[in-house]
Amino acid sequence: MIYLFLLVLAGIHLGCMWLLWLSLWPGLAESVLVTAAIVGIIGLVYGAPVILLFYVLYYWLYRRVYYRRKHPLLFKAELEMNAAARQRPYQKQLRRWLKTSCLTAIALIFITSILIKLELPRKFAFRFARPAFDAELARLSTQDNPTQESWSSSDGKTFGMYWVPEYHVLAEGGTYFKTGDHGFIWPYTYGFVHQPHPYDSPFGTSPYNYHPVVDDWYWFEAGQEWL
Repeated sequence: MIYLFLLVLAGIHLGCMWLLWLSLWPGLAESVLVTAAIVGIIGLVYGAPVILLFYVLYYWLYRRVYYRRKHPLLFKAELEMNAAARQRPYQKQLRRWLKTSCLTAIALIFITSILIKLELPRKFAFRFARPAFDAELARLSTQDNPTQESWSSSDGKTFGMYWVPEYHVLAEGGTYFKTGDHGFIWPYTYGFVHQPHPYDSPFGTSPYNYHPVVDDWYWFEAGQEWL
């Protein structure tokens, strides 16, 4: 059982680091969390009764009732062996690792939640990619009619660590760089925008939200509701 808990805690550690990595892209970590929550709820609703039924049938009815009455001496010997095993040095070391892993997991979950909430990993990563975005803005400013500029390609362009398959320049203001479509049922478009339009986007307005990153740069969420 200790090994199972250690494996679960290791998964929590890796999951937190994975979420921090995903949070570098606008909307990706949030979409993964929503999807994981929905799948987890469905798994809990349908999986918990099965696990509980297995536990009752096997552990309680078989082990505690049938096996104990059928083989009382073997059952007693097994209990004594388990008690002795818990006193072995490596078992004590495993329990210490378990306590340390629990505390580390709690701290890591708290730190990950704060960092994602404040969007610090994304803001930090964008600072390294910003020169490439600024260079593209400078190129657009040299066009004859930059407000009519739009571009889309399956190959995309790379701006720092971000792959951009599409961008648009609105005549009313705002240069939009799409970094991806994320969502569980109805995917929305996410990306970065320079001086965003307050009410409109080339990817839809239901919803349409933008959040500050640095100076005049923001990350945005846009799409169309289908209901």
